[in-house]
Amino acid sequence: MWPNVCEECVPEPGVFRRVIPTIPQEPLLIPKGIGVVVAWSDIPKNDTAGYTEGWNIAIEKNAVSASVLAGLGLRTSKFWPRAHAFGPDMAGVYNNPDMDVIVVRPMQSAWSDAYGTCISGQSMLWVTEDYGQIAFNLYERFGDLDKVIILTGWETDHLVRGLGCDYSSEYGKNYEWYVRNLLNARQQGVEWAREMHPDATLRVYHCVDVNDIDDEWNAVRDLGLEPDMWSLSYWKWGVYTITEMLDYIEDVTGYNRSRIIIGEIGGPVDKQYDRIISAATDAFDWGCPLVYIWIYVQKWGGDNFGMWAKDEDGFFTGEWTQGMDAILEVNEAYN
Repeated sequence: MWPNVCEECVPEPGVFRRVIPTIPQEPLLIPKGIGVVVAWSDIPKNDTAGYTEGWNIAIEKNAVSASVLAGLGLRTSKFWPRAHAFGPDMAGVYNNPDMDVIVVRPMQSAWSDAYGTCISGQSMLWVTEDYGQIAFNLYERFGDLDKVIILTGWETDHLVRGLGCDYSSEYGKNYEWYVRNLLNARQQGVEWAREMHPDATLRVYHCVDVNDIDDEWNAVRDLGLEPDMWSLSYWKWGVYTITEMLDYIEDVTGYNRSRIIIGEIGGPVDKQYDRIISAATDAFDWGCPLVYIWIYVQKWGGDNFGMWAKDEDGFFTGEWTQGMDAILEVNEAYN
């Protein structure tokens, strides 16, 4: 599965063996920062062009987005690239001297797994790319960079239960084993890549993203994972405070607070400023080193959660929303 590795270093199929144990109580020395989630804005899946409401429309390459955000003073951001995770476009992100921490959800191998038994009837994007292979290649190509790259995924509770699904559905029962094995394999792969590059100044970590602390079932408590880091996708406004959810993750896992980050927070334009200021401030004061805001640019209809403003016809104006004002204020206060 991985290149240039001795036969005895590779575990038997289906067996999870730690290579370099993660010690949850040990702090990670990660620069503190707030950034934006840059998702689905780099490569179109068809030939449609222009600023329309299609979610698959290319706005700009990831390297350009990174330069724009770095130009605003942000030292970190999170990317969902359709471009390959270590191809030319993302290389421009990693090599950006002003980006200290880069979080990546690789999307080059994403495919849709439709399910029809759920309330929403939506599709789930699965990513089958080998994170160990990605981490190995990142070390090989960018190992002399003094920065952090964090490989992550999407809301694990939704991956198991389905967005809009009740966990009692067959969907959840059928997929829990798959998600557990997938995330364990990703962690093992990233650990192996680190062991193969002990002298690298680059640090690559694996982070599991979660979005719920429901008593019936939740990924933090019930999957039994030991990733390098945990990430909270916080959308439980009015249900739990962000610190209540962070406290739960800390209590259940025993992880040092420097290993728990905020993968997503956000809100529609009329709520962006207050939500970002409140939640990001609480997260940093709690001890999270990294906070990411959803979303750089939203290319679908409905309430706009994007940092780019739209006109009354839904076209992008090139102006920032109040959400970016909040991000820059928090960035100045905490960095």
